[in-house]
Amino acid sequence: MLNKKLNMKIRIFLFHRVSPERDLLWNPMNPKLFEQILVHLNKNYEVVPLEKTLLGEYVPIRKKELCAITFDDGYKDFIEYAFPILHKYNNSSSMYVVTDCVDEGIPPWTYMLNHLFIYTSHLILDLRSKALPPDLRKTNWKNQNERIEYAKKFAPFLKQLNNHERVLIYNQILSDFDDVEKPEGMMMTWKDIVEVQNNGCEIGSHSVSHPLLAKKTNLTEIANELTGSGKKIHDKIGKFPVTISYPFGSYNE
Repeated sequence: MLNKKLNMKIRIFLFHRVSPERDLLWNPMNPKLFEQILVHLNKNYEVVPLEKTLLGEYVPIRKKELCAITFDDGYKDFIEYAFPILHKYNNSSSMYVVTDCVDEGIPPWTYMLNHLFIYTSHLILDLRSKALPPDLRKTNWKNQNERIEYAKKFAPFLKQLNNHERVLIYNQILSDFDDVEKPEGMMMTWKDIVEVQNNGCEIGSHSVSHPLLAKKTNLTEIANELTGSGKKIHDKIGKFPVTISYPFGSYNE
């Protein structure tokens, strides 16, 4: 990220979950590895608060290349595992939250999709969407391992579709795999977010519902994802976010 006014370049290091928990489809970063990364960053960079530096409210020493540490999504394990390590090294950070996920207490659809494939007992899936290739529409698995392997191929393809098709397919899977309970307590609450903000973590927007914004063609929906998330954050923490992290890095003009 380049601040042209101050003529400085800030390298962004983006994280999601930091936790010793293991997952069949998406392992969080182990806290020991996260600490090793912070040691490396502090040795080779000046770690700066992104928002304050971009606004000129923080002036870097600039003896080293600058970097900022950011997190996407708003998972609660940030508080238990990442935040204490950041404080240990006196490092600032930014957290980009998905406002619907905070309101509903449910992880983004990407995590939920994995969760459904891991924990359902169903071994048959018959998807009606013609946007999918034939080998991904109707499947019969012998066991969980085969279902997991299918999910590894299916999830990346789903991200290639326009948002309308993606939502329809996701909602059908959510309906078909009706034996899976929604995970509880994984996301930070607004109270948690205010607390980390009060302790030095900048809060930014990661949209309302975590779509691929460049795949959306409805300008009203795009406006809601951008300004709606900012207004919600302002209402809940008293400050409109200065920056946004595009879900999946997906953006266009």
